[in-house]
Amino acid sequence: MSTAMYQATFLYAVELTGAAIGTTVALGFAPFATGLFAWWWAGQKPDRRWLIGTLAAVLGCALILAPSGEVRVDAMGVVFAVVSGCCYGAYTVSAKRFINTGIAPTATIAITLVIGGMLLAPLIVWRSEHLLEPNTLLFVAWIGVIGTAAAYLLFGRGLNLISATVAGTLSLVEPLTAALLGVLVLGESMTPFMMLGSVLLLTGILVISLPMEDRRRRPAKGAADTEEVATPKTLPAGRRTSTMP
Repeated sequence: MSTAMYQATFLYAVELTGAAIGTTVALGFAPFATGLFAWWWAGQKPDRRWLIGTLAAVLGCALILAPSGEVRVDAMGVVFAVVSGCCYGAYTVSAKRFINTGIAPTATIAITLVIGGMLLAPLIVWRSEHLLEPNTLLFVAWIGVIGTAAAYLLFGRGLNLISATVAGTLSLVEPLTAALLGVLVLGESMTPFMMLGSVLLLTGILVISLPMEDRRRRPAKGAADTEEVATPKTLPAGRRTSTMP
């Protein structure tokens, strides 16, 4: 259900309020929705480091996607974008819980995509006037194979190795990748806001991704030696010690 609703509400949000605003709201809300669902369903309370890193990444995402011209804000489009972000968070946490039960990531992704596709299938009949056009078929093939199947498969494999909350924040790399491809492939230029956003986004991702040394369970230096020296050794029965040289 969350897979189907995420795809549908995201596309409606982009159609109503534009790509920049729709994508910013949906992607910016998704990491926090993931953290809330992980806390609610799995009891994984987000820590301070995740919160700081996610805030920096979301702010960077907003700067990268900030519209340069006239801004078109549609209230219903924003609602669709928020629902899309919530569905993304619900899907991420649900998929992680399925994988933790021992189900293979490939099977988990396949099951969710098939069910989501079946739920969205009636929309094909509703808007089928351009479905058989060559450009539409090529677009659907590209989106279906590369943009959906391959992307979700890699997402599932990554989700098998990291937590759902970290995966939700790492998804914010998407606008940075799009911006870099625009510069390298299309010859676009990066604005100062986009550069600042890229730095903030990468900083936030590094904050939540780099492992932190856990000192709570590590004994203090020399503690083991001190304990060994201070602990008296048990002598065999019948033997006595003497303090005389």
